Amino acid sequence: MLIVRLIPLALAATVLMACAKAVTAAPKDEKSMSTLAGSEWGVEGNDLPFVQFGSKGEMNGNGGCNNFGGTYEINGSRLIIGPIMSTKKACMGPAMNTETEFFTALQKAHHFEATHKRLVIFDANNTEILSLIRRDWD
Repeated sequence: MLIVRLIPLALAATVLMACAKAVTAAPKDEKSMSTLAGSEWGVEGNDLPFVQFGSKGEMNGNGGCNNFGGTYEINGSRLIIGPIMSTKKACMGPAMNTETEFFTALQKAHHFEATHKRLVIFDANNTEILSLIRRDWD
């Protein structure tokens, strides 16, 4: 008779433990990402500039004035961005400065930290050079 009473208690304890694990697990958007393949990132509050990372080491986007493309490689948290090729439209005002700063930061990339919501790129001195937000929600 005692065993019959303990079985429901054991089942209830198992269910509660499973719920506790589900509650304490980090939400998807807070977990670190080890790849950027298939993602798109931009400056918070602006449509431009943005960068898309393809699944085969290719990247493209818009710097604020011109479209661009290039390659990237990830090795652990190391991020290597190849030469950037862009169209050559001349833009007036801050768009050209924004683009120059964006391209320069991408070229200085050394390593990154990413969650589902945010991508932070650092240079070789561990200085944050870009902080971008996720633009695609596949």
